[in-house]
Amino acid sequence: MSRNAPLVIPDNLSEADASMMLSKLKDLCLEKRENFYPPAIEDGLVLLDTDIPIWVGTQEDVKSYHLKYKEAFDLAHKFYPQANLFKHANLPAKLKLPKIFYNVTRVSISKNPAKDSISFGSATAVLARCGKFDKKDEKNIIKFFEENPDRRVVCHREFVDLRARMHFFNTITQKPEKDTHITQFYTTGLILAAHDISAFEVVNNIERKIKKYKNAYNNPMADNGTWKIYAKKP
Repeated sequence: MSRNAPLVIPDNLSEADASMMLSKLKDLCLEKRENFYPPAIEDGLVLLDTDIPIWVGTQEDVKSYHLKYKEAFDLAHKFYPQANLFKHANLPAKLKLPKIFYNVTRVSISKNPAKDSISFGSATAVLARCGKFDKKDEKNIIKFFEENPDRRVVCHREFVDLRARMHFFNTITQKPEKDTHITQFYTTGLILAAHDISAFEVVNNIERKIKKYKNAYNNPMADNGTWKIYAKKP
């Protein structure tokens, strides 16, 4: 599974200059996102499914689309150099730059159980972080801490976690690569340049049922539609 590349401040930049350039990077990424995402019909890229933000095209069409983001990618790679050197290192999703890969022969798409999980030791902290609850649920949270002052709650927020496993063709060895690459793409979008567009394969496993973890929490004491609150297990 790919990971975010770490932020690295170039040695030749002062703290003030780095802060200014990071602000510029944020604005530049937002500008590119607003102007070029999602890909337009004239970009020649094909959307795999209306609910899946993956586009596939020829090497030439993807290179042309990639060039529209060149300024943003060049600046981003100055602060996240690993994302330019290693396939498994991503630019942070918060930049909202699309993930672009070349010479892809096959992609498998799956949905995985995922959630943000935060633990708190007071009702005040829960309500400040997780937002409003109806009066009954709010009372449940407050009552829990009144009766259990030494215990904590765990707050879960489920979200869509779509992953793509990609297979590549190595243009140097002229053979398929043995290693595959897995990445998340729901918030950024994924642009794939097919090695051979006529032989490109898609395997969609999104509808496959996913087993819940055996130690999953059940019966929340509070639920506001975004966050579910549970008594933390010992």
